[in-house]
Amino acid sequence: MAGLRTTRTKAGVAQEITLTLGYTSSADVPLDAIESLAAALVDEHGLVSMLTMLRAARGDLTLTPRLEAPPVPVSFTLGSRDVNAIGLTHARRPPLALRPQLLGALTSPARHYPFGDGTNAVAWNAFQHVTTHLGAVPGAVSPGPSRSVGNAAPEPCHCRAAPPYSPVG
Repeated sequence: MAGLRTTRTKAGVAQEITLTLGYTSSADVPLDAIESLAAALVDEHGLVSMLTMLRAARGDLTLTPRLEAPPVPVSFTLGSRDVNAIGLTHARRPPLALRPQLLGALTSPARHYPFGDGTNAVAWNAFQHVTTHLGAVPGAVSPGPSRSVGNAAPEPCHCRAAPPYSPVG
């Protein structure tokens, strides 16, 4: 299942893409493909940001009439535009033990922050720490045009980082 929301902005057009995939077994979820997908989107499509989440659900993407656990962040990718605006040194040193991966060209790199395999809800804390760290840069403003993709399993991901993250536009 996929959705595309396009809106006009003062700077042009903003796109928000939601991609939801269903798997019948958690062992089938290709978590190892997320980083290479992010790299391709950075290199070929100018990715601004991508939040990938995973949640246990039905493989056919239908919902049952009961309360289910929320998705858990697997990774967050910050595109080269915002990494350059924030500063590579700041972007590569989040206040956590995780090491963000370098994506894209060395002259204009993006950063990919892996949080785990989507099974531990503590990843929400890591995501919040990273986005707070990235938004703590002087001069950070509200989001500009965005091309985002997200989600490795059955749960829509609205792909914009939760506050307090404010990428530089």
